[in-house]
Amino acid sequence: VREDTCHACGHDAHMAMLYGGSLLLQEDGLAGKVRYMFQPAEECPPGGALGMIDSGVLAGVDMAFAMHVAPWLPFGTVGIKENVVMAAADKFSVTVRGRGGHGAMPHECVDAVVVAAQVVVGLQALASRMSDPLEPLVVTVGKINGGTAANVIADEVVLEGTVRTLSTKLRSDLPGWIERTAKGICTGFGAECETEYRS
Repeated sequence: VREDTCHACGHDAHMAMLYGGSLLLQEDGLAGKVRYMFQPAEECPPGGALGMIDSGVLAGVDMAFAMHVAPWLPFGTVGIKENVVMAAADKFSVTVRGRGGHGAMPHECVDAVVVAAQVVVGLQALASRMSDPLEPLVVTVGKINGGTAANVIADEVVLEGTVRTLSTKLRSDLPGWIERTAKGICTGFGAECETEYRS
């Protein structure tokens, strides 16, 4: 599947399921009113839910149900769980700025690739050493971009990642933890960094 053809992580299935469910309920002659909501921009913070709520989509709604595909469940199975099912999904980026130069003269440079690699490792300690082990936390660096050639020391690397939390308190702590960790590591190597956190 080409990347620009379909998202391939369930959104198409979600739309088909909601539309199919609406057709079934119409055939069933259900008493009362049912409103079907398709949330746009789910993975683009701040997402579409807040805009939908602000525009009144929940006005007059007594109950709301949501669903999401779960590929780990056998086909045809519906999983139901009390309380929290999905984590908050935030995004972050860390831009590491060093001083580039020739690969044969690392002592005259500040290698942004090496510093960024240390930042990636340091961020993993947020889950393993900074947070309560009974509080679920995932910190993933999913994208690294930097450098121009194999024999040139990079002057800038951009890391992009996601944070998944269930706790409101932990979620509010993460932007500061990421910034402090990244800046501390960068300072130690003589580099600079800029962090951005999008809830």
